[in-house]
Amino acid sequence: MAPQDPSLDERLDSSSDHTLPTNRSLSSMFKGWGKKAGSTMGDAYRFITETPARIILTAGTALSLFAGMGVSKIMDYKSTHRPIHFTPYSAQGESEDVMLDISRGLSDLNNRLGLLYVQLAGATKESVPDKASLKEIIEGEIGHAQGIIALINRAQDYMSPFVPQINVLHNAGEQLHSSFSHRSRDEYHTECHTETDEVCTGSGNNEVCTDETNVVCTDVYDYTDHYWTFSDAQANSVVRGQFLPALDSLKKHPLKTINYDQLRRKEVPNKDALGREITNGDEYLKQANEWIEKGLAAKQNDLARIDMVANNGYVREMLMDAQSPQGFTGLSTYPPSTHVRNYCSRCDEESAPRGYLTLKQIKGVTERYKKPYDEMLVVFSAAPPHLESVITELGLVKDKLDGGKTVTAEDILRAADRSTEAYLTLVPGSVTTAPTSSERFWLFILSCIGAGITASREDYMPSYRRDFRRW
Repeated sequence: MAPQDPSLDERLDSSSDHTLPTNRSLSSMFKGWGKKAGSTMGDAYRFITETPARIILTAGTALSLFAGMGVSKIMDYKSTHRPIHFTPYSAQGESEDVMLDISRGLSDLNNRLGLLYVQLAGATKESVPDKASLKEIIEGEIGHAQGIIALINRAQDYMSPFVPQINVLHNAGEQLHSSFSHRSRDEYHTECHTETDEVCTGSGNNEVCTDETNVVCTDVYDYTDHYWTFSDAQANSVVRGQFLPALDSLKKHPLKTINYDQLRRKEVPNKDALGREITNGDEYLKQANEWIEKGLAAKQNDLARIDMVANNGYVREMLMDAQSPQGFTGLSTYPPSTHVRNYCSRCDEESAPRGYLTLKQIKGVTERYKKPYDEMLVVFSAAPPHLESVITELGLVKDKLDGGKTVTAEDILRAADRSTEAYLTLVPGSVTTAPTSSERFWLFILSCIGAGITASREDYMPSYRRDFRRW
């Protein structure tokens, strides 16, 4: 008959591997752990201080920890103390200037979604909208984003008659500059001298030293020959066929100058849109007027000032030269070829023909004139995709509300990030926006190098995720 299996209690009693510790053995165990921890800390200290490299590494890790904590506190402070503002509207609501409406629309969309995020994040005393009100807000912002896209299409239609002349004027400036060519050649001579070095072989009593003479040669700079060549045929053709027609067209049919002074905020309110006291009035006005000072209306006004090109001293000088009977041909300031020897290797202006200097300046004038339009193009091309993303994200929020689900601050934050990216196409480096998701990610990584990333994560992440409140 097979022996009966011992009970579970008997097996536990008879097995040393499963013996439950007594109070004494527990006490001994924890004492052992204490000794072990102390010993480990000592070993760690000795390991860290053993070499300078380890000391530096440890110090760097500690600094990264404090950097992460410090950035967290600074960003959190700026987040909660940046005032939220909205742009003032004219008495008629929308203005008659599409450029103003786009700029204001991008600014307000960015601010309103930021305000909604702050409310849902519980960072304000204002009450959180109920589901019905929230749905109405979301639908309104979807319509607002769609409206901005439509305004951008209108703005492109308005600009289309002017674009060819703006581009022709810019290209003419480049071609006028290239009608001059410049090349240079450095001249050197060789100088040699002898150097004597002591060379020793062997060691101790057997060491023998002798003098060894070597010839060392170096190239010494003498001067530079500069050569300029001018194509009068190209310059005459560009001025008469491109520069003057484009300039005359923009003077006869200039872009409209937009008066937005009545929309510029001049007074500082006591509190912002969240009811928080405004402590820095100058900073508040800078933020509140940014969409005007750096928006599309200001860029259109720059393009409307075509007289800044026509009345430029270099342009007027060039046009007077071009109106001579033979154009530029035969003018002393535009010689067919020029050779100058000087001591400036990398200079193209020293002793250059006057005409070369004039046409180089005109290229700069036409580049500066076209720059506002290039900045407009960034908004026209890059803002709509971001706005489409806003519409998509808000559509997902609306679906959650329709399904009876709870909408969180994170749901709004995704749409708010996209609206920030849309506004940044208008004002790169804006002082009114918070970092977007990608920017927050890299700020987090850079502020928490090495081991500090783990230690500071819990302290840093709350403000990191709230940082959309930088207004």
